[in-house]
Amino acid sequence: MLLSMHIENIALIRQLDVDFEQGFTVFTGETGAGKSILIDSIGLLLGSKADATLIRTGEKEALVSGLIGQLSSQTYSALEALGITTDAEGNILLSRQITQDGKSRARINGAAVSLTVFRAVGELFVNILGQGDHQMLRSDKASLMYLDRFSDVAEELAKYKADYTTLHEISAQLRAMSMDESERIRMQEMLTYQIKDIESFALLPGEDVRLLEEEKLIKNAERIKKNARFAYLALKGSEKGSASYILDRTIASIEKLSDVVPEAHSMQSELQECIYKIDDIADRVYQLLAFHHDEDPEAALDRLEGRLAQIERLKKKYGNSVDEILAYAQNLREKLSQITLSDDRIIELKKEYAKALAQVEKDAQILHEKRLEAAKELSARVIEALRFMDMENVRFAIDVSRITSDTKEHLYQADGGDKVVFLISANKGEDLHPLSKVASGGELSRIMLALCTVISTKDDVPTMIFDEIDTGVSGKTSRKLGIKLLALSRQVQVLCVTHSAQVASLADTHLFIRKSEQNGRTETSLSQLDEPGRLGEISRIIGGIDITAAQKAAAQDMLTEKSELLKQF
Repeated sequence: MLLSMHIENIALIRQLDVDFEQGFTVFTGETGAGKSILIDSIGLLLGSKADATLIRTGEKEALVSGLIGQLSSQTYSALEALGITTDAEGNILLSRQITQDGKSRARINGAAVSLTVFRAVGELFVNILGQGDHQMLRSDKASLMYLDRFSDVAEELAKYKADYTTLHEISAQLRAMSMDESERIRMQEMLTYQIKDIESFALLPGEDVRLLEEEKLIKNAERIKKNARFAYLALKGSEKGSASYILDRTIASIEKLSDVVPEAHSMQSELQECIYKIDDIADRVYQLLAFHHDEDPEAALDRLEGRLAQIERLKKKYGNSVDEILAYAQNLREKLSQITLSDDRIIELKKEYAKALAQVEKDAQILHEKRLEAAKELSARVIEALRFMDMENVRFAIDVSRITSDTKEHLYQADGGDKVVFLISANKGEDLHPLSKVASGGELSRIMLALCTVISTKDDVPTMIFDEIDTGVSGKTSRKLGIKLLALSRQVQVLCVTHSAQVASLADTHLFIRKSEQNGRTETSLSQLDEPGRLGEISRIIGGIDITAAQKAAAQDMLTEKSELLKQF
């Protein structure tokens, strides 16, 4: 559940800290005091889009953090799967910082995480139903989502989605390989020509680089021979004047001092190492003297330049280097092989597709049957809840049907092969019609609450937030809606923004939101009302500006009635 929140620089809120209790908590206050700001702040903790306009005027950034605790074993497992660990007390701290450029930073327990992970974690803890969210019920996709939450089909749905993905991938491969015969022949001829064109030159890896180096050596052959000959003679080639000879004689002289000079032996070893290095360099210089000694330089240059010209022509068509050309040729061979073998591969893929389709159909049928079974139970329980909320003649049904094509074949989507439609008749004698076409705003609010109340028995989300869900509902019906919220709060933590005295008077905790002027700026603040404070606020909601004794008495009656209602739970 949500234990506490800290908010800085969000709209009219300069700084606000609030602790939350279990049970039923309501937020009330005059219009514009900042109730929606609080909901927006909680939304940021659930990963909603960061909006720079939320930042308080004159500030560079805003911050929202929330402490979550009292986690279930299922939630612990879900967090573990996301790589999130709790603190020593079993809590996690979510924080979200937004800046003027619209960027945001998300952290869990102080560590930066991606918004995707942050959103996934937030969804484990809180569901928000705001003003207008009940309009989602007009969508068949939403109807399917609510039915699945009640149906407990997560495992079956996960298997279906995995098999559906496999089917989709095989289908994509088939489409990619399906081409008409003339296109296939054209591709084969083009690929064959390009492969032969490259192979006819018998290129070797790195050949262009080596040929250019060889060309450079031949063009500078005289300079190389002249300087290499001098270097070779100086290093080793001269009998008595080379560096190797002089060092050898030096070693012999130092050896004669070894009985009187302690360092003589180490000097000998170091000089010997020098001789080895000189000999190695001399051998490499000698190789330069022997370079192309059997080939006429002009003939060698003609050979090299001709080969380089051939390679240059290939580069213009197939790559910037010999290695790139060879890689391109290998890619061409693979494409040709695929086309050549495509008939056999297509036959194989069609078999794989048929097998995958059969598995998807099996998965979809299992989902369909579980949804049908759950739809009956969910419908009955929603009817019971709606009749309590003054819809005495309501009939509610959930139509679960397989999606089919014009040829009566089953069609499949990412969430299965079913279409789910909520049907309702709010008045006696009226036929059932799709909820999306006939339900009023007040009816949708009550249906949404009924669904949430029933589904909460299956959900593992510990906190539910209702933002003015009682809009369009008043009087006795509003009171019954409040009773449903009170009943729901005995299973999960319920936070509710309301303008209804009938709802607010049933809360376990009543938080009052007000705005006032501080140092020339408007600020939103929040306080928990005691019993006299609650009486005054509920009287204000009932009566408006001038509160009468009758209104106070009515408010007191509402507060007193709660004690009797609690005995039912």
